[in-house]
Amino acid sequence: MIKCYLKKILNLHRKTKMNKVKIIAEIGANHNGDMNLAKEMIHAAAENGADFAKFQSWQASKIPPGPWDTPEPFFNFKNKRDFYDKAQLTNEQHYELIEECKKRDINFLTTCFDRERVEFLSGLGMNTIKIASCDSTSNKMIRELADSFETLICSTGMTEMSEITDLDKLLASTKRDYVVMHCVSMYPTPVEKIGLKRFFQIRDALSRGQFGISDHSLGSFFPKFAISHGATWVEKHFTTDRNIPGPDNHMSINPEELREIREFASMHSALGSNATEDVYDEERELRKVIQHRFGDNS
Repeated sequence: MIKCYLKKILNLHRKTKMNKVKIIAEIGANHNGDMNLAKEMIHAAAENGADFAKFQSWQASKIPPGPWDTPEPFFNFKNKRDFYDKAQLTNEQHYELIEECKKRDINFLTTCFDRERVEFLSGLGMNTIKIASCDSTSNKMIRELADSFETLICSTGMTEMSEITDLDKLLASTKRDYVVMHCVSMYPTPVEKIGLKRFFQIRDALSRGQFGISDHSLGSFFPKFAISHGATWVEKHFTTDRNIPGPDNHMSINPEELREIREFASMHSALGSNATEDVYDEERELRKVIQHRFGDNS
């Protein structure tokens, strides 16, 4: 009975987009450069209630020499540099994935990692862009993105509260819609380091933006908690198989867990839409029938 009702709620969400909680399935580079796999993940994200299938738009040529160049194997790659080279999206692949998202009726979203990518990404027809935690203080890029996109979503891992206050002021000054996401940059994030105090601090400090989480803990518990406490955006790394090699597949939610989060969000929204401070009409009718039924007790 409950499963049947949840299925009905999920189908209603698909048809009407009724749910106010937006869910981002962060595919990122879990596809390892395999476009067929990326498309499978888009399909699975759409089928299980995500609003966005998100990718990452870095340019490997922009990454300077560093520890990623050491000759140590990185999963199925020669090293991290090899991974960055092979898992990056070409311009053509951006268009290919956007078309797949249109076919599956899910929004394409990506993270901009450098200012040189702003012009290209702004020409893809998206109205929303993601800003990674590492760029939460990249004010020049944030301003440039605000010139091109209607909604900016920014994570706050590794970011001090004073910097988050400055970020909120900057985003508010752009006159764009924006989302600030509580985030802990540990992969995966241990439950004891999710940071509830910080979660509430960020939620309560925003001047006008929306609040969400970019969660790296395992499973679906924290997204459910966050939704229950005011988060209207949820981002989770997403995969179709946690055994796929790569840095994030092992800690990503699978389709079943994504569906779990969507069903919870839908139920939460349904409860909220029925909120009333008054007595329901049905109760008033019942009251006429049963009040004083056994005698006048007034």
